[in-house]
Amino acid sequence: MDCWTSLLNIFLKSPCPEREASLWFQTQPTTNHSSFLSHLSQPTSLSSYHHNPNNPNTPKTITIRFCHRRLRCLAIHILNRTGLDFWVNRAAHDLLESISTSASSTPQELDQSVKQFDALPQWLRIATPPFLPWLPLSGDPLDVLDLVEVWEADDEIASVLLSRLSDLNVECAAWPTRVLCSVVLPKLLVLERPASRVLATAVIDYCKMYRVAAVDGLLFPLLHRKGGINNPLCDLIARIIKECAHVAHVSAFCQELLCIKRSVFSCLPRHRDLILDELVWNEHLCVFFQHVLNLGVRLTPDSVDCVVSRIDRLSSELPWSVKFGNFLLCLVTKCAAALLKKHKVLLMRAAERTDTFVTKSIISKLNGLRP
Repeated sequence: MDCWTSLLNIFLKSPCPEREASLWFQTQPTTNHSSFLSHLSQPTSLSSYHHNPNNPNTPKTITIRFCHRRLRCLAIHILNRTGLDFWVNRAAHDLLESISTSASSTPQELDQSVKQFDALPQWLRIATPPFLPWLPLSGDPLDVLDLVEVWEADDEIASVLLSRLSDLNVECAAWPTRVLCSVVLPKLLVLERPASRVLATAVIDYCKMYRVAAVDGLLFPLLHRKGGINNPLCDLIARIIKECAHVAHVSAFCQELLCIKRSVFSCLPRHRDLILDELVWNEHLCVFFQHVLNLGVRLTPDSVDCVVSRIDRLSSELPWSVKFGNFLLCLVTKCAAALLKKHKVLLMRAAERTDTFVTKSIISKLNGLRP
């Protein structure tokens, strides 16, 4: 197989694979189209896939198999196309001839061959619990998504995965949440730079279709990120909130986020250590809630109580933070006066601890609150 590595790399990576593959064959006197096609149709000597998900050091080996019936369909599909290079048509002809069904093959034998090719490998058949509920099995698909590590795919592939997985007719209400927490969440939990446009667009489009999944499989875990959210995450979460949710739903979300301590999150087991049970209050979380208030979201009374209690502590930790000061000014400006009156003394004390160019504006706004 090593002698074909360069050719396979051309097929996988080249923007013009037909031309480059043709030139490659011309520079390889010991290889030709027929030998390559013959190699494809032969079974490999590799061992079957064996991997213990509980032991990441277990080596992974994979059996590569080709179904003759599907190769034949591929060849016919290529021959039906126009405008291809000569060598492509020649290769398709050779492929079709080399795997043509013999006259003695019955339809039943062909069906049995396809069934054998499509059958689950032994390691998956004996797995407990069973995987892939969209197959004739039951169980938790998170195990499979964890096993294949789909989050390692680049952003372009991840965007395609989101699109394709959203089209699956899976009879599982939690499936959209599991897609997000398997394909996207692990990427975002370690995000340190702004998300690429292709990933951000795919995530937002998916969240528009599955708003509940966006909350459970993305927003809650990200806002409980170990170490707190950073600026790239804050921007992305704010976009998701703005483009995918109604202000009333955002208010309910904030109430649950602020007032209810969560210990169970939708995530893969290996990523649970990246998520805390409590919010980490930092500058970027203040900016996030400022975005929420600027959207016209009305916080519930108990949400305001929770925010104010945090502000009292943050004013000592972030007295010179402009971001914290802007958030405090936004709160006293946007939030209903009736909800802030009982907190006037505490908020005034917090404002007096700050030392930024908005401090006087905050104090002026608070002085306007009548007890």
